[in-house]
Amino acid sequence: MSLPSAVSIRPLHHATNDTVRETHRQVDQGVQESPFISFTDMETLTSTLLALEGNVDRPAPNPFDVYRIHVSQIISAITGASPEVVFPALQVARSLSEGDLILATAALQLADADPSQLIRNKFPESVLVNHPVADHNNSLQFYFKPAPLAALVLPQALDNTTCHIPRPKHQTPLDRQQAAFLQSSFDQLNSLLSTADIGVEQLLTADFSLLTEKSAVDIVRTLAHWPVVLGGTSSVKQPADVSKYLLELARLLEASYSQLDIGNGEQAVKIARLALYVSAQRVLTSGMQLLNSSY
Repeated sequence: MSLPSAVSIRPLHHATNDTVRETHRQVDQGVQESPFISFTDMETLTSTLLALEGNVDRPAPNPFDVYRIHVSQIISAITGASPEVVFPALQVARSLSEGDLILATAALQLADADPSQLIRNKFPESVLVNHPVADHNNSLQFYFKPAPLAALVLPQALDNTTCHIPRPKHQTPLDRQQAAFLQSSFDQLNSLLSTADIGVEQLLTADFSLLTEKSAVDIVRTLAHWPVVLGGTSSVKQPADVSKYLLELARLLEASYSQLDIGNGEQAVKIARLALYVSAQRVLTSGMQLLNSSY
């Protein structure tokens, strides 16, 4: 399969230059000053992120910050806490088992005796996140709904060459065994995709809601972390590590091949899975370039 180095993604609605500039202003101001922007539906959120792709001098639009704004707004309405307090308290989870976002409710400094229960009881239906669950520390875990997340993350990954990729501030060198594993995983993915005969334009029209298997969802959730690893998120405490990220993505990919067949089955499902794997291929390529790996 021959893939172009850059893909032109068509936004859901035609956006004028004024619209793009206004979107930049709102998101920059919202994240950095007063993160209280309303995204009431998936269409609005997707249009916003696609509009941001018009600026090649900034990191890729980061779904996590937009999700944090969305959840911050809901929690602020429930608790009365300021969005400026809620937003930095929502951190990117360190592992998939902890959710996608995690909130230490004590950081909200609420008078309520059990803010975790208050938020869980009153949290409304959201188009983006599932109902929060409490962990053993009474922190709240938020899991992103798979279909909307895939609709944001995969087109962005397919078009990742249009965005500037900064060098991360922190990374761990690979040892010989890790480098060999990463190279092998990358070669295996390339070999798998070489048997497919489909263009990127068709991949962009895939029905990402068909990616329902846990292995597929975990890859999507991990791909969503790529802008975070590159440092494109606000007030996240944990340093990014490109090496560890790429190794984890490679492990998830290797574990998925027996479950996500791209050679047989319904055509729409195969296209969605191909879009997933090509997105992962693009991220692995970018990451290995950052690590100066040979491939």
